Amino acid sequence: MSALADWLGRQAPAWLEGSHPLTPAQRRALLAITRCRTPALGGHVYRCAECARTDFSYHSCQHRACPRCGGAATAAWTAKQTARLLPVSYFLVTFTVPEELRAAFRAQPQLLIDLLFTESARTLQQVASLPRLLGGELGFVGVLHTWGRQLQYHPHVHYIIAGGGLRADGKKWMATRQSDWLLPVAKLAAEFRRRFEAALSASAPALHAAVPAGTWRGRWIVHSQPAGSGENVVKYLARYVGRTAISDERILRADDEAVTFKYTDSATQQRKVCTVSAAEFMRRYLQHVLPPGHHRVRYFGWMHPA
Repeated sequence: MSALADWLGRQAPAWLEGSHPLTPAQRRALLAITRCRTPALGGHVYRCAECARTDFSYHSCQHRACPRCGGAATAAWTAKQTARLLPVSYFLVTFTVPEELRAAFRAQPQLLIDLLFTESARTLQQVASLPRLLGGELGFVGVLHTWGRQLQYHPHVHYIIAGGGLRADGKKWMATRQSDWLLPVAKLAAEFRRRFEAALSASAPALHAAVPAGTWRGRWIVHSQPAGSGENVVKYLARYVGRTAISDERILRADDEAVTFKYTDSATQQRKVCTVSAAEFMRRYLQHVLPPGHHRVRYFGWMHPA
């Protein structure tokens, strides 16, 4: 059972049939959630080989925006990534973009999310290739988040990175000089800002022109922290691989008028409570439905399948 999925199912008809603006991807997400584990998707009959008892189970929608689904995919991904961890120190590196760019992300999410992944990954590889810093090629997996702790739109990408890299000839492992330090974050942020602006200007000149000029001169944020063996970071990010922005555990109350949920303030680390109208919660929830065919998880360097 999922209280959040039940609430979304109750609210969905008004959004699907009303005047609320929905993208095709958001409409498909709501339809999938309303049909999940109902006769609309059919089911399977299971029979015990010993006592001949039968049970019927409805099919799941398997949509990544559905709170009922994603458990099996999350467990499988966690097991796979944990098995691939090397006996080295790991790091969690996060690339964010300034608030002034969020309008551009909303306007062309497919392009901007691709640029976020591509240019942040190239930044990591370029800085890591410098002999005085590491002198090797990194291998890492990135997981996209588009939400903040109150479900606001906040696109950023987390990377799980092994503490070292392969030399250019692929024959030697270059370990990090310190177990708790990977690369200089100020240099990563400056290079990421430069690369992102150049890529956006080349790919979408009109969209680049709409971004305030000060965005390209201000301070961008890249955060890096040691992650030990990497297992805890894999488990943390796995929760968002097959699912979306919020889980049942955070929902305190949900009715036709409002939704109350808990969150941790990123500045103070204090537990707080947020209450928003039902319409506002649905808007915040649906804004994190990705365009079709968009990969939330991507692999780079020597971890790339190719």
